[in-house]
Amino acid sequence: MALIPGFEHDIFISYVHDDNEPEITGADGWIDQFHQYLDRKLKKHDKKISIWWDVKNLRQAERFDNSIREAVEKSAILVSLYSRRDTKSDYCIMEMKMFHSKASKEPTGLDVGNFPRIIPVMMSNISFEDWPEQLTGTTSFSFHDGIVETDYGDPLKITTEKFEKQMVALRNDLVNIIEGLIN
Repeated sequence: MALIPGFEHDIFISYVHDDNEPEITGADGWIDQFHQYLDRKLKKHDKKISIWWDVKNLRQAERFDNSIREAVEKSAILVSLYSRRDTKSDYCIMEMKMFHSKASKEPTGLDVGNFPRIIPVMMSNISFEDWPEQLTGTTSFSFHDGIVETDYGDPLKITTEKFEKQMVALRNDLVNIIEGLIN
């Protein structure tokens, strides 16, 4: 049960399963680590905060899982772990479009004050021009090591200072959105 009234999940994490492949055999993938870190940061604010993410790994030939559709519909905030693979993933594109459509029809709409309910977390250095229209007008959290616009950018190592700073900023914004949806 979510902290935010009227929802089953406070946060839905959208990502491409291939982006969770560990660089070292036997290690946790980047998205596993990101989820654990974010969950712990948010639980320090309130233990009732609920994060939903798909751990089943749909295949291309499979139908869009009804549990994913249901989770999107019952989530208050979408965190998109956006990568170059994400731009080509039919499922991630569908999740974002579905969330955007349902949130735009809800009484709170797509924004809570100055905060969007769709949060892009950039795992790669992707130009604004290549973002989907659902992210128009938003800014992102840079969780990659690219410095200049032409750098490819790999996901930040969890142990870096930049990762910690970005995670704190993300947690703070998510808490603001959650509080705005509660009040």
